[in-house]
Amino acid sequence: MKKALIVGIDNYSRSPLFGCVNDANNMSRVLEVNADGSKNFDVELLTASTNDNREIFKRDLKRKIQELFNGDCDISLFYFAGHGCLTPVGGYIITSDGTPYDEGISMSEIITYANSSKSKNKIIILDCCSSGALGKIPDIQEDRSYLASGVVILTACRDSEASAEIDDKGVFTSLVIEALEGGAADPQGCVTTGSIYSYVDRSLGAWQQRPVFKSNTNQFIPLRTVKLPAAIENEHRYTKEFEEFEESWEKSKGIQTVKPVALAVCLIPTNPSIKNDVKRFLDSNGWEMPIEELNMEGINSKQDISKFIVLLKEKRRQFYESGVTEMHLFIAGPVQAGTIIGAIYSNWIPVKIYHRSLTESYEYWTLLKKY
Repeated sequence: MKKALIVGIDNYSRSPLFGCVNDANNMSRVLEVNADGSKNFDVELLTASTNDNREIFKRDLKRKIQELFNGDCDISLFYFAGHGCLTPVGGYIITSDGTPYDEGISMSEIITYANSSKSKNKIIILDCCSSGALGKIPDIQEDRSYLASGVVILTACRDSEASAEIDDKGVFTSLVIEALEGGAADPQGCVTTGSIYSYVDRSLGAWQQRPVFKSNTNQFIPLRTVKLPAAIENEHRYTKEFEEFEESWEKSKGIQTVKPVALAVCLIPTNPSIKNDVKRFLDSNGWEMPIEELNMEGINSKQDISKFIVLLKEKRRQFYESGVTEMHLFIAGPVQAGTIIGAIYSNWIPVKIYHRSLTESYEYWTLLKKY
């Protein structure tokens, strides 16, 4: 018997998300049945959407996690998509009622439930910021973990990183689902946690976040089976799409039209402007263009989102009327800001996006696609 608890939370009062419920629904769909339609996991799906104002509370989710790891199953799988955080005492997954100093459920507590489970295989998949803290021993400074036999961990990023959300979907979860649908299948059509990690790690080459994989198991059992032709087709599709992306990425670098503009978007209360950082980047490349700013003290409510959209549309109108031919976009703020910007500025002039690298300087990321 295989059972899975799938959780997705968008509804947070302080900082709502937009793709976690979608991710949970898609994960539930792909795990419930194999590609041939045969039954796979018994899934319990818990979601908290901003649309219907549902919430998932700490006490309820903790009880569900305990129930998941009770009993003796072939596989007990826990998946979570939502906010996560790192504190001095370890990592936490944040529930709808999370507050400072009472964030939600500690990752060490989740590992304790899994380590004590009688299930043969205990799998934990987290798509949240700081998820790489899962399995670490808080009282020990070194990067060590304790996992009981049969425990496997797959997380979206390191404990010091954010987990990206683009187009109302988590980047990590989207790749996990592609892997389960055949992208990570072996020649027999079996998809395991090991092959999923390999697929995700390879696919995230252009992203800053890095997935984390930890396990204490003698063998990886299949999470899903697919038809072999589908697995081969997905592998070929991945290779072709990656090559096309790489080619277009190289061609889109730099200034290519006559009237470029830089837009410096800062949504961090403690850092009211990134204009000087952007100017240093442009000067280091020998690029000359005007720098426009859009500054807000964070996006913490629906009103903030509405205000942000209005400001973005006003900038677009301003650039259109002045004959701007390409925009170089620099963003400092939450991941969901990129989703909103993409919706406003797609199908327009070329929009080139830059992000901060690990060295704190900006570097070219990608060209916003047209559809």
